[in-house]
Formats: sequence, structure tokens, C-alpha cells
Amino acid sequence: MIIIMATIALATLSITVIRYGRLEDPVMAWAAGVGGGWARRVMVVLTRYGRLPFWSAVVIAMAGLGRVAAAITVALAMLASIIMGRAVKEAVRRRRPYEGMPLNAVAASGSSFPSNHCSVVWGASLLALSLLGPQLSLPLIAEATLVSTSRVLLLAHYPSDCVGGFLIGVISWRIGLIIYRVILGLPLPL
Repeated sequence: MIIIMATIALATLSITVIRYGRLEDPVMAWAAGVGGGWARRVMVVLTRYGRLPFWSAVVIAMAGLGRVAAAITVALAMLASIIMGRAVKEAVRRRRPYEGMPLNAVAASGSSFPSNHCSVVWGASLLALSLLGPQLSLPLIAEATLVSTSRVLLLAHYPSDCVGGFLIGVISWRIGLIIYRVILGLPLPL
């Protein structure tokens, strides 16, 4: 049920972005003035290393701690996030914020909507929360929040791109739970 609801929300948001995508330009103009110096450097580090390098290390650590099924599941969920994100990017083809405005932004490739950074970090962190519990996963949720914020403040994505990425993350989280339960021979979640 969650997969269906998130998919409907993603489709609705995609249509809205296609039709009214320029409404967020004032937000991006504001974001261009936020932070400077050390804050920008922190955001650049988060955006460069907070997605695949960080989550690859988490997967390796999970496997090293004997949570092999969880590690495999998180890796597959990340892959699902990337595949879904690229498919939606091809359908929507939204320009990056800095392509339409003279902004000092971090360079990014491909379409803007949805954010693949956000889809990967949210899918993986929600799955880790489900599989490892809150004690180990709350820092991962914080990391997903910071990476998402960095994408907007570095002007690589509009806020709606990050929301779209979050929705894909929710879908990949639920797919990951299904995969995990299949691996362990447990009943499937609703």
C-alpha cells in the first residue's frame, strides 16, 4: 500500500513539476544567498561523499558485522533507487536550477527531477532504520537530511526534486523490505 501511495504522489509531483516547474525560482534565488565559506565547503563534502561512497561503506560495515542479508538488501534498494530515479529523470527532463538562473552552483549532470542523491540516501536510511533499529539508524536519517539539504543549498536541485527523490526512496525502502523478507523466508509486509 505504501508503494502505491508513494508512486501516486511521485506521479502527481512529476506532472506538477512539468507544468509549474518555474515556481521554485524565488526559493533558489534565496538559497543562492544562504551560507558561505565553511558552510558551503561542508555542503560540498556532504553532496560528494554522502551518497554512494558513504552508503557503500555502510553496506560493507553491515556485512562485516554479520548482517549480510541486511547489507545485500540495502545495496539492492540503492540500485532500485538509482534505476527508478533515472527512469523518472528521462520522463520529466527538468533543467537544473543553475541552468535557468545565473547562480553560483555545484556542477551536476543529467536532469534535475528527481534527485538521485535523495532517493539513494532516503531509501537506504529508511531501510536501515527498519532493519537495524533506531539506535543505529538515527544518525543515518540525519545524514539523509543533510545530503538533501546540501543538494538545494548548492543549487543542484529544486526542493521538489528532493521531495521526488524522497518518494523514490520510500518506494525502494518498501521494495527492500520485501527483498529482505524473501531472503530470510519471512512473510511479506503489507
